[in-house]
Amino acid sequence: MNKINVVADKITPRKIFYTCPFCFTSTSNHYTYDTNKTKGGRIIKNRLPTIHHHGNERQTIEGNWETERTSHCQFNRAHVYIKINEETKRECI
Repeated sequence: MNKINVVADKITPRKIFYTCPFCFTSTSNHYTYDTNKTKGGRIIKNRLPTIHHHGNERQTIEGNWETERTSHCQFNRAHVYIKINEETKRECI
């Protein structure tokens, strides 16, 4: 099975959030697409990268670590390896 590596954008004691490299969500109709471009190659400004989230099994925001999950992305079913590191925003919500 394929795997993808991503860095978590944000972590809370309950959830881990990351930007999906494979899907984009429209801000106007909230549909999800596999590209942010038209057939002619022009970028569609209201399609933003989709933010997926998973539960935080450690229930902590401390330290740097990695977790493996099945993707929520409808365009790629690879396993996702999510890294929590210095770049990850931490919220105590």
